[in-house]
Amino acid sequence: MLITGGLGGLGLRIAAVLAAAGADDITLLDVTPPGALPRADAAVLGRLRARVPGLRVLTADVTDRAAVARTLAGARPVTVVHCAGRVAGAPVSDCAPGDLAALRGPKSTGLSHVLAAVRHSSLRALLCFGSVTSHRAHRMMGGYGLANEILRRRALAVAPRLPGCAVVVAEWSLWSGAGQAHRMGVVAGAARQGMAPIPLRTGLDAVTRLLAWPRGPEHAAALLLTPVAYGALPTAVVDEGDTAGHSGRRANL
Repeated sequence: MLITGGLGGLGLRIAAVLAAAGADDITLLDVTPPGALPRADAAVLGRLRARVPGLRVLTADVTDRAAVARTLAGARPVTVVHCAGRVAGAPVSDCAPGDLAALRGPKSTGLSHVLAAVRHSSLRALLCFGSVTSHRAHRMMGGYGLANEILRRRALAVAPRLPGCAVVVAEWSLWSGAGQAHRMGVVAGAARQGMAPIPLRTGLDAVTRLLAWPRGPEHAAALLLTPVAYGALPTAVVDEGDTAGHSGRRANL
């Protein structure tokens, strides 16, 4: 298991769920060194190290192709969960090209660098973390929405080159309990504006189901994941407007 953005709040908790399910070969790749983690995330990492003695924590910026190539040289992951990303808010009209590139880099460019560095022969699942903002962008999140739109297109375009792999782009609403929105303290405000948050346990359960998605480019999908009533699992709607020509479908997780 390779998790990019693996030392973020969501990356660590995804790793913990995979470890609880029996995964004993997990690699966390992140631009942040372990010693710089906030106390709560450092505690999660400590528990994870105790549970997975062979856990590897690698430091590299996914936007740096050479660094990723050196760090992941020879890696043969079965599963890649691409959580790396950067969040920043501002109207697109106030953004310079460099601002948009900085948001896009960890998402789409980072995905390309990781896939270029690892061996594809063993790869059976690729799960990319996108966002509902690529469909319904808040006025302050247009740049982030664009970054996630490009991620979706990049991931679906690469699916035909990964014939033995399940390729899914999960376009989440914001999460509560962990993740950048939780860390930034914007979950409650977003909920008041109509963006219902995904509870941590619900989202993590959905992650485990998405990792069992059918393999093959004909099944590659972008799923819009938002909470439904009464705390049930998110309803996943396959995006009907993707650029890879996949037909629209609906699936309940």
